[in-house]
Amino acid sequence: MVGAPAIRWVVALKSEAKPIIQKLQMLPMKKGMDFPIYSDKNRCHWLIISGVGQSRSAAATNYLHRESDAPPWSAWINIGIAGYGYDSYGVLYLVDKIVSEETNFVAYPGVALATKLPRSELLTVNKPRVDYSEPSLIDMEGYAFYEAAIKFASRELLLLLKVVSDGPKSKVKILTPKKISKLILDNIENILGLVRQLENLSKLEFDRVIPPDICNQIKQKWHFTVSQKHQLNILVRRWTSVFPETKLFQKIKNQNNSKSVISSLSKDLDEYEVDWGKT
Repeated sequence: MVGAPAIRWVVALKSEAKPIIQKLQMLPMKKGMDFPIYSDKNRCHWLIISGVGQSRSAAATNYLHRESDAPPWSAWINIGIAGYGYDSYGVLYLVDKIVSEETNFVAYPGVALATKLPRSELLTVNKPRVDYSEPSLIDMEGYAFYEAAIKFASRELLLLLKVVSDGPKSKVKILTPKKISKLILDNIENILGLVRQLENLSKLEFDRVIPPDICNQIKQKWHFTVSQKHQLNILVRRWTSVFPETKLFQKIKNQNNSKSVISSLSKDLDEYEVDWGKT
């Protein structure tokens, strides 16, 4: 539905997804798909069940983007259970930093939402862990989800939520699908409250989805592939918002090709975000 909010959910387990599917009255899509996909009757909310692990989460995110024909104004949500070293079983956390254990890469979701929920760093691992000594939530999908979804949306439209399911006093071995569903259900109102804010952000993004005139000038000077054009549109909107007093075309006019244009804009934004994070 053009102009309506677009929300895409990526969930690892069916037991995690069940309360969301029921609350939003989602129905399964056609059979024979690589991953189970559900949608509400208005085709605004789509949910995919990825299975456990980073590779499956990344693949499912890309698959949902394609199968749901996700528009550029879509907001993306990853929600599920996580281990935690503190005694906070059942608590819902908003993730504001993600670390990949494998690469040590770090990502910062844009969490500019009005909420009193506690925030935490998330460590994404490749194998289940029962060592809770790290001062962060622990999961097996978050970083891969973010890395895939950031190709389709700005940081401000990416949301990661984790409910503490295990820790030093709550053994992961005693978790059952019923208990996992209850953990999500007990937090469903807080979850949907944040989703309503994301819906508003998605509507605002729709209002801005037509590329600024400067995009057309840039595309006339350099040749961009289809995927590069989409990336350029997102970067230009972010860049002009961050640096409203700077003339963009003057800044990049000496770049050699489309790849260097995108690299230059990305570098400026990355440096700005790093500086902002230190203040």
